[in-house]
Amino acid sequence: MCAKALITLIETHWSGWVPGGHSSSKSAQVWAEEKTALSPEVFGHMKSEHPDIAGSFYEIVVDRIVQDVVVFAYRNLVVDNRDGTINLTAPTVDKFILRWGETKNLSTPTMDAGTSIAITVNEIR
Repeated sequence: MCAKALITLIETHWSGWVPGGHSSSKSAQVWAEEKTALSPEVFGHMKSEHPDIAGSFYEIVVDRIVQDVVVFAYRNLVVDNRDGTINLTAPTVDKFILRWGETKNLSTPTMDAGTSIAITVNEIR
């Protein structure tokens, strides 16, 4: 039997160009197996057909599920600093581990507008 994880994603688009800032959020909850890709398509966004733009979309992949741990691989995002700031020079391709109940915050490495993702592991079977 393949292990599955119930994952909650909250995607927030933000912009500093609007006075007082602007953000809009969407959430999605998915049961994912190993190698499941969590991309903007999870939220109903269409994938770009243009090769230059397609490479700028983020992707989070469920790399491994082992007992109470989920290993994620990501690209075109950076892990947020503990204080909530974004390190624009952090690796945009890497992996991280979450246990049941833990959340990781990632963001696009941009300054004036971008996307932030909160990913939480709710359950592992």
